[in-house]
Amino acid sequence: LIPTLFIFWLMSPPPKYYSLFAVSLFTILMSPLLFFDLRHGWTNLKAIEAFFTTNKDIGFSVSHYFSNVSSVLTMISANLISAKNIFLSFSTLALFLLVLIWVYKNKKFKSALGILVIWMITGILGISLYKGPIYDHYLGFLFPAPFLILGAVAQNIIKNKVWGLIFGVYLLSLVFVNSVNSPVLSAPNMQMPRAITVARVIEEKANGERFNLATISDLNNRDVYKYFLMIWGDKVVDTDPSSTQFTVTDQLFVVCEKPREVCDPIHDPSAWITNFGWTKIVDEWEVWGGTLFKLGHTK
Repeated sequence: LIPTLFIFWLMSPPPKYYSLFAVSLFTILMSPLLFFDLRHGWTNLKAIEAFFTTNKDIGFSVSHYFSNVSSVLTMISANLISAKNIFLSFSTLALFLLVLIWVYKNKKFKSALGILVIWMITGILGISLYKGPIYDHYLGFLFPAPFLILGAVAQNIIKNKVWGLIFGVYLLSLVFVNSVNSPVLSAPNMQMPRAITVARVIEEKANGERFNLATISDLNNRDVYKYFLMIWGDKVVDTDPSSTQFTVTDQLFVVCEKPREVCDPIHDPSAWITNFGWTKIVDEWEVWGGTLFKLGHTK
């Protein structure tokens, strides 16, 4: 957001009093973060520095950059606005491009619509520098802009009966497809109740003894189960290859969230499993659509 605000500030510099007030208000709102960093050795500042100086996901590649620009545009027009409807996605993308052309042609960059366009452009060009995978929630700083642009277009186009009617049909279509495909209508995945249920079974099968824990999953790591086991006071121990004598127990519980036929806890490359040593399956249970394995050491 900083480039957007700075560009607009340069184009339409407000009175110095307003700028001072804005900076002061921003400083007050961010003061808890500042105090936190002061107390914890500038943790966040160092993390930001490390991210931009050592992170492999930051850098510039022409082909990858333009591929990212295309992907982000698609994410905004398809995922955010059009509920992944192909026809409406293309319509939305075309509308944004027409708005950009109109703002440029009429030199309206200092207008309210102009700042929204600048917001979109700088945001898309900025996030596209990221070389790692870009997910929808990474665009949170851009979320308001496309909806405000649609509102601005509606405010101006409604004066024309023909184009106003066409745009009205387009908006009603957006409302319909987003309502039909709303996540609210999907069944909940029940992540927390599932984690609690699985953790209770682990607690029962551990019989109060020390145990190690691992998962085989594409979505969750062991922490979702470890959290409940720890607050319940169970003796879950993290394996440490430098201290196997004290951290490797006699039993390892492995939660496999994949279909049973592809679960192979003995040969899985997870460090939490390999650190346990040579293993054999002692027992297994089906719990909430997954499989819980109890592994022991081979003699």
